[in-house]
Amino acid sequence: MNLVVLTRQFGQYTGATIATSELLNRLKKNFKSVRVITLRKDNSKTSGIDFVIVKTPFEAFKKLKDISNKEDWIGYSDDHLGYLLEKAGIQFIHTYHGNWPDARKLSLEMFIKSLVLIPMYKKTVCKATLSVSVSKYMERNFLTKISPNTTTIYNGVKESNIKMTNINNKYQNRIMMVGNVDKRKYIVALKLFEIMEKDMVNPIIDIYGKIIDKQLAQKLNMFKFVNLKGKVDNVPYEKYRCLLCTSTSENLPISIVEALRQRVAVITFDVGGCAEIINNDSGIIISKYDITGMKAAINDIFQKEFTFESFSKIEKKFEWDYIADRYFNLFRRVGELND
Repeated sequence: MNLVVLTRQFGQYTGATIATSELLNRLKKNFKSVRVITLRKDNSKTSGIDFVIVKTPFEAFKKLKDISNKEDWIGYSDDHLGYLLEKAGIQFIHTYHGNWPDARKLSLEMFIKSLVLIPMYKKTVCKATLSVSVSKYMERNFLTKISPNTTTIYNGVKESNIKMTNINNKYQNRIMMVGNVDKRKYIVALKLFEIMEKDMVNPIIDIYGKIIDKQLAQKLNMFKFVNLKGKVDNVPYEKYRCLLCTSTSENLPISIVEALRQRVAVITFDVGGCAEIINNDSGIIISKYDITGMKAAINDIFQKEFTFESFSKIEKKFEWDYIADRYFNLFRRVGELND
């Protein structure tokens, strides 16, 4: 059995593309060959995989059509172009990493994007032999409304990001935030920081992530207790008391998983699948947009101790080897349907 992967971009671009790379590095040994058809690829090295770079989705479709009648191919997609696999006659598994339909409510720009992207994602999920969500929340609220053939498999954490720090570490006044600096993740943080500044609640807050919105970054940088650290290869979770997440739309942020794996408590709004992995023994979940409640949680976090017992029970679900085994079992099932 051969595997063909259709994706807009491959490499260290987003959480979704990193997940696909991690998955393929473990799955490739189980297939005769692995071919990735993509519109964009970075310089990260990946052995044992054949890359085909195309300029347009139509060109990608022609490449898929060329191989559909040759040998035994099964497909995989991680974005809205996946329906092209079925159109080319290739059964496929789709992984849904997106924030739609929730993200369409964030701004006029996102609403306009949703008019194009949501129908394409729906078509992809509908045409997939099986669709995988990276959170139970998104499976329940999006995928199952389109197709009965769905399941949930969480994304994993890079081994290099697992350091296992001491529970309730000594950095009592240090808070971290992780994620590209854009309005979805940080627009509410501005309002929160304004309240914190007025009430003299100002622990050190370090933000790790690529600056997408420069104007927003400048506003964040105006607060004396906020430091923009930029994008780094390995986020130093071990130096912080907790991870703060002010995002208003998520599937399941991998940064939260990374924090919990390193025994760093989490404060987050109740968005996406956050409540699936955070309990009272690992963090504090706040009602969406409750800025006052989040400020109070920041005060409380320094007085609490966390055992992380609940997360310890599900921790294996975020190991890439475990995840790859689950995916390969799904590919075998789809392959049997082809026979």
